[in-house]
Amino acid sequence: MQTFEPLTFHHSPARLYEQADSTNRLALEWAREGAPHGALVMAKTQLSGRGRTGRGFESPPGGLYMSVVLDAPADKIGQITTLAGVAVCRAADSLRGIPLRIKWVNDCMKDGLKAGGILAEGLMQLEKPKTVVGIGVNLSPLGLSGSLQGKAGALFEDISPITPLELAKKIHEELLQGYPLMPGHMEEYRQRCLTLGKQVAFPWQGQQRTGIATNVLDSGALVVEMDSLSAGEPREHITLLAGEVSVRSPSGAYW
Repeated sequence: MQTFEPLTFHHSPARLYEQADSTNRLALEWAREGAPHGALVMAKTQLSGRGRTGRGFESPPGGLYMSVVLDAPADKIGQITTLAGVAVCRAADSLRGIPLRIKWVNDCMKDGLKAGGILAEGLMQLEKPKTVVGIGVNLSPLGLSGSLQGKAGALFEDISPITPLELAKKIHEELLQGYPLMPGHMEEYRQRCLTLGKQVAFPWQGQQRTGIATNVLDSGALVVEMDSLSAGEPREHITLLAGEVSVRSPSGAYW
């Protein structure tokens, strides 16, 4: 049984772990046991942090690793993911004036590098459906492996002047304040979304296709005007609910 330090965040119960396999797993477990809306799990490091599509999320000491329980049904997961992205951006901006952008749908970017990620997971089998949203933010590059060179970034270039607890409290505040107003955050999400207006590559019906990202719907889905496969073929607009989307850089490479 893992031990934790009990805390309170904005009248919500919180649990701080020295080490966890995954804050999302612990929050999902707590949600099944009846954790209230706004309950929060934090860990100083994760052994098996998870990202979207089953990817791992490196979680060395010094970063922020948190998961929040929300009373939300499955059809809100897209909006919760986008709201969490906006909450991270607002927190970084209000605490230290750090401008962040968002790569659809869940990557928080600083200077073209991923500084944070979000993973929302639902518990629909409960009598009252709940969603857990996990947020990981690199506060400094210390501890990140060499394999992430050129891909992962951090809010600060060396030692972070923000503590994980300070940042978590601000993100938690933004998340809970924004939740009842959804999708009121989407205008800001679109303004911060660096994917919009860019050429993107993505898997579609067994093929790798390209197109221009034209909009993010209030649901969190991405609208893409697909490039034609042959001359004279009309362009088709499709909606991506999830999946891996790469953005074309000025050099022509996709990332």
